Amino acid sequence: MSSFQTRALIEDGPQAGLTLNVETGPGDRPPEQVVIANPTGAGGRGNPGSTTYHLHGLDEARNAYVYSTGRSI
Repeated sequence: MSSFQTRALIEDGPQAGLTLNVETGPGDRPPEQVVIANPTGAGGRGNPGSTTYHLHGLDEARNAYVYSTGRSI
């Protein structure tokens, strides 16, 4: 079974502006959330060592799913 990847754009938080590839889930759907380690010295919600970003929508112009620290719409 091969895994597929899709583009994710981080909209806000310590990693705002970051674009990365994430593995898709069942049915090649993007993950509902991604957890990313914070840059040195940055604090986020919950664990100050990482921030959880939630799927917010699709940016068709950038061909990337948008993730933010707020809950999905």
